[in-house]
Amino acid sequence: MADESVIERLERRLTEVETRLRHVEAARRNLTRKCRALREENRILKEKVKDLTARLGLNSSNSSMPPSSDKPWQRPQTKWKPTGRRPGGQPGHEAHAREPFKPKDIDRVVPVLPGRCGKCRRILRAEDAVGAPLLHQVVDLPPVSAHVTQYEVSQCLCPDCGTVTQGELPSGVSWSIVGVRLQAVLALLTGRCRLSRREAREIVATLFGWKALLSLGMVVKMEKRTSEALARAYEDALFAIQSAPFINADETGWTEARRKAWLWAAATPLLKVFRIDPRRNREAFRRLLFDFDGILITDRWSVYRDHDPDFRQLCWAHILRNFKGLEERGGTAKHLGVEGQKAVKAIFRWWYRFKDGEITRLGLRRGLAGIRARFRWLLGKHL
Repeated sequence: MADESVIERLERRLTEVETRLRHVEAARRNLTRKCRALREENRILKEKVKDLTARLGLNSSNSSMPPSSDKPWQRPQTKWKPTGRRPGGQPGHEAHAREPFKPKDIDRVVPVLPGRCGKCRRILRAEDAVGAPLLHQVVDLPPVSAHVTQYEVSQCLCPDCGTVTQGELPSGVSWSIVGVRLQAVLALLTGRCRLSRREAREIVATLFGWKALLSLGMVVKMEKRTSEALARAYEDALFAIQSAPFINADETGWTEARRKAWLWAAATPLLKVFRIDPRRNREAFRRLLFDFDGILITDRWSVYRDHDPDFRQLCWAHILRNFKGLEERGGTAKHLGVEGQKAVKAIFRWWYRFKDGEITRLGLRRGLAGIRARFRWLLGKHL
């Protein structure tokens, strides 16, 4: 009986141990799953931190962001090594002076004669001059002030039929109180120079006198009138650029009537067309280039993918900045970023040699063949 009691106790103890082992094994499996989940979550969080850190470091030198978006501490600093030389022209350097104007370009000649002899104080005259005079040319602006022209428009009564006829203003003169030249200056200041209307108003009054002082409302009216006058020329340019062999296109943020808009640009060496659109989509792009089938040079913004890929060229400056961003990101992307920058800079060197006339286009193609193979190998290795 004693032996059976011991055996029963041992069996109960063994059952308890086995049960505890099962619980421990279940807890171990549960902890293992949790550990795996935490490791995966930690990996995801690390990737997010790396991505967010990379985003915080983006600027115009390593991404497609415009320079205007750079923070003061993000603006690329020019690397300058001290040379030990003093600033300015160095001793022995070739002098660069402005060429004197030709006689046909001179508006006024002022003879300058000495009044008296520097020794005996005798009065000197023009016939006493000897040798060629010393020429000194001064470029300046003549006094400019706004002038007011009053047109007295009369009405005449016909003695035969009794009809009253009013005279017509001369060609080029409208019923506006602002003339075409002042209107053009205002359009230049607000449109091309991007000054505010208030600043443009102050500048014309400062330069041309109090008669040119206009109200802000009048400046706005002149802007609209100038836009209407240029509408036909703009349409001609818009249609003309559709037939260009190649175009550089881009878009950037804009403000129109205090609302968010986009400024679209299509540029060639001879012609540039801009269009403000409230959208940044394919339809907006096609409103700018609606009939263009040449080579399109852009960044990687998705709206440009509708263009035939055989006639699409990515901007190499953007690609260079993207590779720089990969280098600064670090990790496995750093090697691709460093080697990619070397390849793009090599492309630039070959291109400048071609532009300078050192090599032919055939030589350019041969020089780029090895770089193209290098690019394919790099992308195949890292992607």
